[in-house]
Formats: sequence, structure tokens, C-alpha cells
Amino acid sequence: MKKSLAVFDIDGTLRQIFDPWMMLHHYFNTEEEGGEIYSNWREGKITYQEMCDQDAALWKGKSKEEMIKPLANNPVRKGAKEVIQFYKDRGYVCVGISTGLSFLNDITAEELGLDKVYSNEIVFEDNVCTGKCIIHVEEFHKDKILDKVVKEFSITGDIVAFGDGEADVDLFKNATQSVAVFPRKPFIKEAADLCIEEEPINQILAFL
Repeated sequence: MKKSLAVFDIDGTLRQIFDPWMMLHHYFNTEEEGGEIYSNWREGKITYQEMCDQDAALWKGKSKEEMIKPLANNPVRKGAKEVIQFYKDRGYVCVGISTGLSFLNDITAEELGLDKVYSNEIVFEDNVCTGKCIIHVEEFHKDKILDKVVKEFSITGDIVAFGDGEADVDLFKNATQSVAVFPRKPFIKEAADLCIEEEPINQILAFL
């Protein structure tokens, strides 16, 4: 019997706000430095790892509790849990692939019933940020993580992908069916088979 997969971006897709890194910058008043770091990465001056490490260095010494506090203000989209349950009821493996932060995404996985989430880690020692990151999901390389998921869970059936951003287009290209959820740019919507731009997002189930 073939095993199928439903894969979800987290921020902007299952949760309303698409950039948890910037949420932290706003909260800790490091927006200016964070914006410069991001521009340096987009211009190819630094690697993705360097960008994330430089971001985390701005929060060195902050406790995990301090860092979770602003991210908790990123609400789950209405209908998100029902979408995941729809696929779980049909025997799909349900995973998240996110360039966001694991200490929030682990909460998301438990709350919504995802089987596993692949995301990036801020390194903590004794619950204090060390200023370092461990990168598991690099921007614009989510397709590599999808390949890993397919092998890990022995997926041989359909793949359904949900996402909102430019980095999710690679997921769409490698899926049997794709759904843009509040797409941030027109070409993201065009890259998907279906699109939902209002909550509750489980309205899309009528078309799946």
C-alpha cells in the first residue's frame, strides 16, 4: 500500500505571520541590524549560516522564555488543524518544513498534530541563547529536505504541499498537488494548483 505525504510550511501558512526572525528583531529592537544582515545575505555577501548566526548573536544572553514570548503572538490560522486532520484521517504522513525556529515549531507540531517538523535551531545552553544557530532548512532548498522526508518515511504515494512564500515554490514543483496559502507574491499563487486567501483555510478542502 502506497504511503502519501502532506507537507506544510509553518510561518505564513499554518501561522499568520511569515517571519519569526523579524518578530524577534522587532521585540528586541534589533530591526536595523537585522535588516542590514538580511540585505548582506540577499546580495551574496554572507552565507545563509552566517546570516542566521549574526541574527542570533544579537540575542545572545536572552533566555528561551524571553524569546518564546513574542513568537507566541503569531496565531495559528483558523482551520489549520482541520486541514492536517483531513490528511491524517486518510493515512497521510504530515510534516512541516520551515526556515523558522524549532522552539516555536515544536509547539506548533504538538498543537496541530504534525508528525514531525524540520526547522532551524537557536542554540541554547541552560536555556540561554548562545548566539549560534544550527541550520537544518536553508532558504530556497526546501526541496532537499522534501527528498529527505520522502526517504525517511518511505513515501511512494501522493505528495501535497502547502506554502506561502518564494521558498515554497520548490515544494510545489515536487508535489502531486500544491496549495498556496495567502501567497505573498503573484508568482507564488501561479506556481500552485490551488489557492486560499481567507480563513478558515480548511475551506480549501472542498476542492481537494
